[in-house]
Amino acid sequence: MKLFKFVVSTYCLVAVQVAYFAYGKILEDILEVYDKQTTTSINLESSNLNGTIPTSIGEFSRLTYLNLGANSLTGDLVSQLGQLQQLKLLRLDRNKLSGSLPSQLNALSQLESLWLNKNGFTGPIPSQYGLLSNLKDLRFFQNELNFIPTQLGQLSNLTELYLDRNRFRGAIPSQLGQLTKLTELYFTCGGNRFTYIPSELGQLSQLQYLGLGKTQVVCDRDILEWYPQQLAPKVVDRTEVLCSNVNIYGELGLSPHLLRNDLEAPATHASLHDIKDD
Repeated sequence: MKLFKFVVSTYCLVAVQVAYFAYGKILEDILEVYDKQTTTSINLESSNLNGTIPTSIGEFSRLTYLNLGANSLTGDLVSQLGQLQQLKLLRLDRNKLSGSLPSQLNALSQLESLWLNKNGFTGPIPSQYGLLSNLKDLRFFQNELNFIPTQLGQLSNLTELYLDRNRFRGAIPSQLGQLTKLTELYFTCGGNRFTYIPSELGQLSQLQYLGLGKTQVVCDRDILEWYPQQLAPKVVDRTEVLCSNVNIYGELGLSPHLLRNDLEAPATHASLHDIKDD
């Protein structure tokens, strides 16, 4: 028991000393403190770090946990991160990173959690990310991303997917309906402008939260037939659905408690709120 307490105390002391030393420094300099051959965990969240992510990060061959969230890191997401093939958690959220997402992250076959939210990433989500078969938690929200690949539907173990506050256009891929373990799915807010919500999302039987608040969607007859009955009880925030040439109640026979007109909007505009089953 005394030995155990000593080991734990020593580990905590080293962690505190590294965090204190790191505060306000350049990341590349701080990484020199760690042994690249033996280090399995690096947690420098909220350490006021700046600078870029060095390519030498790929030399930490035994790393399973890397948390650099909530700092002021800039520059691109280096492709050498794809060399960390033992990695299970990668958090780079709440930084000032930019550029396109590297496809090389598809080599992180053990990865379970990937947080890239609240940065300035642009371009498409690489289709190669569909190979991250162990991924459970994937967060892209609050970037400038513009395309969702159909391959994300291959992430069969995914339980949380955050795509809100980006610049996505076009249809939401119907393949997302294959993510049968999803409990949380968010498209909410920001610059997202989807043209279609696929009915396949109704297959997500484990879904507890569907964030569509303030997402503008141009839809057709099908969306109004399945959306209220199958997903309305799970919707969080307010959802605005812009519908063209559809008589919402008469043509589809929907009852007012499922779909309510917005009195301040045109006749072809409807708003769904947090609707619960009667």
